[in-house]
Amino acid sequence: MIRSSRMRSVALTGGVVAAVVLVAVALILFAGADPLTGLRGLVEGVSSSPYRVGELLVGAAPVAIVALTLIPALRAGVFSVGAEGQVTMGAIFATAAILWVRDATSDAAPAAVYALVGFVAGAVGGAAFALVPAWLAVRWRVNVILSTLLLNYVATGFLGWTLRTWLASGEATATPQSERLPDAAALPALIPGTRAHVGILLVVVAVVLFEWWRRSRQATRVAVFAERPALALRLGATRQRTLYGTMLVSGAGAGVVGWLQIAGVNERLLGSVSGGVGFSGLAVALLGGLLPAGIAVAAVFFSALTVGAVGMQSATGTIPSSIAEVIKGVLLLGVAVIAASRPGLVAPAHPGPAPAPDDGAFSAEEITDAAAASGEPVVEAGTRCRGGHPMTIALWASILAGAIALAAPLVIAGIGEGFVERAGRLNLGIEGMMILGAFTAIYVGSSFGPWLGLVAGAVVGIALALLMNVLVYTLKANEIVVGLAITMLGLGLSTYLFQLWIPAGRTNVSVPTISSIDLGLLTDIPLIGPALFGQSPLVYATLVLLAAAWLVMRFTRFGLQVRATGSDPASAALRGVRPRSVGARALLIGGATAGLAGAVIAVGAIGSFTPNMTAGRGYIVLAIVIMGRMNPIGIALGALLFGFLQSFSLLSQSTSIQLPSELYTALPYLVTLVVLVLTSRAQLRRQLSHLRLS
Repeated sequence: MIRSSRMRSVALTGGVVAAVVLVAVALILFAGADPLTGLRGLVEGVSSSPYRVGELLVGAAPVAIVALTLIPALRAGVFSVGAEGQVTMGAIFATAAILWVRDATSDAAPAAVYALVGFVAGAVGGAAFALVPAWLAVRWRVNVILSTLLLNYVATGFLGWTLRTWLASGEATATPQSERLPDAAALPALIPGTRAHVGILLVVVAVVLFEWWRRSRQATRVAVFAERPALALRLGATRQRTLYGTMLVSGAGAGVVGWLQIAGVNERLLGSVSGGVGFSGLAVALLGGLLPAGIAVAAVFFSALTVGAVGMQSATGTIPSSIAEVIKGVLLLGVAVIAASRPGLVAPAHPGPAPAPDDGAFSAEEITDAAAASGEPVVEAGTRCRGGHPMTIALWASILAGAIALAAPLVIAGIGEGFVERAGRLNLGIEGMMILGAFTAIYVGSSFGPWLGLVAGAVVGIALALLMNVLVYTLKANEIVVGLAITMLGLGLSTYLFQLWIPAGRTNVSVPTISSIDLGLLTDIPLIGPALFGQSPLVYATLVLLAAAWLVMRFTRFGLQVRATGSDPASAALRGVRPRSVGARALLIGGATAGLAGAVIAVGAIGSFTPNMTAGRGYIVLAIVIMGRMNPIGIALGALLFGFLQSFSLLSQSTSIQLPSELYTALPYLVTLVVLVLTSRAQLRRQLSHLRLS
């Protein structure tokens, strides 16, 4: 029996490896290159010189440390995706501490002091930032996945303000950065002539520590907490202690990575300090099976893909380096399948009532297009409103028009996700579905017009939802891991296909957008006229879709089945409802609306595609759905709130209101987090009230 199980596991692993290789070969052939030449370029890109080996280690070390310190959290079922923000805060704390020591000692401190101060300050900064979502989860049961995602954008805004104010360099530079760290604060080279530094050896230390922890009683308590919280409580693993402990470890590890990035690689604080290592670290932790040695190998493999893809591009001349991100996404999907055959490898998400860095803000061009479509004058950046007033009626009209236009894709995606979560599921692949839907809409729209582009975007979303259904329902893979893999796959594949598609020498392809409707006299009504009666037909179609979703959820058999499945699947099954079928259909609806939402962003107003243009809006949709309590009307109100804050944050910067621009950038995410906390708090109070009454 045991031997048969091992044989199946080996066969499954071999099948996944073969599938990944086939996908890689197919991508190379699709680019018109020879697979052997491409693979040879991949190997040479990693090992052709000591410098390449150094780059391999420099890329692997931070990802490995983030992944290793995520082991306790993932073992406990705490899916924190906030390492990006924690790396950023650790880097800020470490930079400030090192520069303070430099000034306090007149740059006479020895290298050991700088290293100790940077290490401790980085760990404290990352840990302190990680304790915020932990406290919110303990106090009001705020979803850890959503709170950590939102805090990533807050950290990005804080970093921008830091580099513009108290840590700004006195030199004239093209991009914001801090002063250069003292020479003694720089970590010594591990391989001469490369960027590899001695801080990489911390990976070895971390592997040993977490291998020891894995065999400890504490690790057993954490694992039991994920599967049987009541038993874990008797063993001393309380929910509060587990959340604080695991988040503290992961936050401290991410903060140390922030210190390594400034002291070992950049020698100063830069706006791109996190470099995407937070999200990669989570993927590597899962790829390594939450085993320390496996994680170290997985981190090297991930880094080899990234570094080697550049060599592949040089060797073939046709393969974009973004092929590495596609392979990583496919590989993570394979890991989800393998994990499904090994119960306990990836713990179920716990707790929660139901996951190159970008600030996630809508661009000024998008706001301008939305406001211009309303017929109102657009205030140019750097100007103030006339008459000395900080805000005029015309500006408020532009803000309202932009808010509604920006809210439309969020409402569309939120409607589908509302069905998914009402059915008791969670789709963390929304971001990937949206970005691939956006690319497909532009690609199809360039030949057949924007309306067919919208249809194509929805079809792509359905295809990804079908893939997710097969993995989650048929192969029993963890839906959170699958969702993250779908997002990684969508981001990588859209970039890869886009780079293959655009003509040589060009950076983009423009397509006609869907023009707005002018309802004549109604559009001329002050303030509300342009906002309500001068929008794109897609905005009015969104209202129809919203009404249809509300009617389906409230008055149809399918809507009743969705609500019953999400409330009590066992009872629903006794009444003839098939929870698996209901969840699968809900996920298809969610995929269609996510792909359509990405298409609306692409062909509804912008008319072009850029990699990562959705900029985290899929994650915002997840927060909006919880804020709106999975009700279509509540989702629409949450989307309008976020759209208004985005529109206000950009257009109001041109007025006499003097606030830091970084506050405007972070404001939508801060307010969304506050509303999410208030929603979770109210839900917790209702639950406690019901318990008292019973």
